[in-house]
Amino acid sequence: MTPENSQHGTADSPPAVAESSISMDQRLLTTKELMSFLNLSRTKIWELVKKENLPAFKLGGDYRYRQSEVIVWLENYRVSQADEGKASPGK
Repeated sequence: MTPENSQHGTADSPPAVAESSISMDQRLLTTKELMSFLNLSRTKIWELVKKENLPAFKLGGDYRYRQSEVIVWLENYRVSQADEGKASPGK
């Protein structure tokens, strides 16, 4: 095989292709599936997309959410033990 053939692929070596298997983390959730996963209403999820930058894809009129990105996004809202020990101003 010549260097020229290796760049364009041949019958012996097709061009590189993206990995075809998608892990569960890369799975796209529907709004209904995300509602169940987060135990939130449809309206609240849409508010989080618009106001809190919940990562989403809009396909036509439907939203899809990559499960791994949602989990990373959730980490921004993790309550630390130090936060738990503090009294809120209203108490």
